[in-house]
Amino acid sequence: MDRDALDAAVMRAAVQRDPALAGLLVERAADRIAAGELAEAAADLRSAADLNRDAHLALDESRVRQALSTVQRSLGLFEEAELDVRRARELAPEKTPFAVAAATELGEVLLLTGRPREAVASYREALRHGASIGIIAVAQAALHRRIAIAFTLAGDPADAAIAAEEAAELYARAGHAAAATRSRIEEATALVEAGLASAATRAIADARAAAPNDHGAQAELDLLESARAIIERDPARALTLASRARQHALDGNALLPYIAAALAIAELLERAGDRLGAYASLAVGWVTAGDKIGNDLAASIFRAPLEALRTRWGQSEFDAVKADYYARRQPS
Repeated sequence: MDRDALDAAVMRAAVQRDPALAGLLVERAADRIAAGELAEAAADLRSAADLNRDAHLALDESRVRQALSTVQRSLGLFEEAELDVRRARELAPEKTPFAVAAATELGEVLLLTGRPREAVASYREALRHGASIGIIAVAQAALHRRIAIAFTLAGDPADAAIAAEEAAELYARAGHAAAATRSRIEEATALVEAGLASAATRAIADARAAAPNDHGAQAELDLLESARAIIERDPARALTLASRARQHALDGNALLPYIAAALAIAELLERAGDRLGAYASLAVGWVTAGDKIGNDLAASIFRAPLEALRTRWGQSEFDAVKADYYARRQPS
């Protein structure tokens, strides 16, 4: 049904007090969400939820309020989102997909409002409901990954690593190799943050073995090991790993790891006293990123680090290094 026909159907149903009105409002809300009209979609969903409430259709009200919470969360209306999703959870029957959805949505709201430990409890509630109805491994994995993120935000990397490992195993079991690799990288990162060196080494090795041809993943793992080397006061190894990460990122057309590597190399070279190399890493990084995302976005990333070099070195030294860099680039 096109938009005009849907609007007309909603109007007719409203005038006639047709019980089909709630369903039509939900249909129009879906159309509005697809068009990016989130505020209007939220209004339709609220009206539909209230109609279901008045008709004592608890399950329908639960389903619609959960969807309403998601839209309100996207609009940044977190207080309203929480009220609606808590109502949805209250109405959802135990051990049903509706209970899983409501508990998951509540976890998202709690995470975004700075209550990560409460979010963990809500995600675990979703897993308990899901275990009773046999939700698929991918859905379980996604919940474990959200738990890992929540524990990370709560400052508990050890528990984050446990959850990320569980997510990786579930993704791998379901045949989702890329998602499994991502979770393994998150597990390794959490273990490094927790200071669990031997476990981190194992996790990094497992992640590398699982994605030998994924240059983006290998770049992220090189950066992680480079950070470890800095902690261990081995700047030479840190630089080698950061340089390898940059090459992997180039080979895999992985922009974010490339940018991170370029910034890391510049910092390491400046610490080592190689000002020309530090400037070059940022200058080349700017140009390379600009080819991918446009000069304006690249400038927003690389201008500040270059200005920081100017501040630390002084204007005359910065200009001399810059001139030397461009002179070396001229054909002989």
